[in-house]
Amino acid sequence: MGAIRRPVCASRPHRTLRSHPPQALHSRTRSTEPGENGSISMFVVVMVMALLVAIGLVVDGGRKIRAIETAESIAAHSALVAANELDFSANLLTGARPEIDVPAAVAAGNSEIAASGGVATPGIVVSGYEVCSTVSVTLPTTFLSIIGISSVTGVGEVCNVEPVPGLDAEIP
Repeated sequence: MGAIRRPVCASRPHRTLRSHPPQALHSRTRSTEPGENGSISMFVVVMVMALLVAIGLVVDGGRKIRAIETAESIAAHSALVAANELDFSANLLTGARPEIDVPAAVAAGNSEIAASGGVATPGIVVSGYEVCSTVSVTLPTTFLSIIGISSVTGVGEVCNVEPVPGLDAEIP
């Protein structure tokens, strides 16, 4: 293109403006350093991966908390069911406190754990007149499976559970 002339003013010297082709402007904004092409793209990829890991920790961390709460709930209920497996036959005539039927308590508590979807680890333990229950619950992960963590496990333990009179207790 030709030169564009401005009106001549006495206070300014005469100048001509030349238009620059678009590629010349574009080339000025690009880096001329070798090896820097695509560095923003790599930054974005790394940041997106970090964001996905952070989201995965939040979502699957919530699943871990839910697994722990579920395990504690199952443990509490199974310990109460086991503690109420009472043997009235030995003390029926004397009127003394009934004893916990240990084999029946362990069987009832462990079947309650299995029915609720937990895993007995070790399950029901009866010591004297108190019952302990340990349960684990495993839930699959959503985001962390991308990095090889396929599940989270929560463990719940409830101890020192005693029988509650009148709750599922039958007098023969």
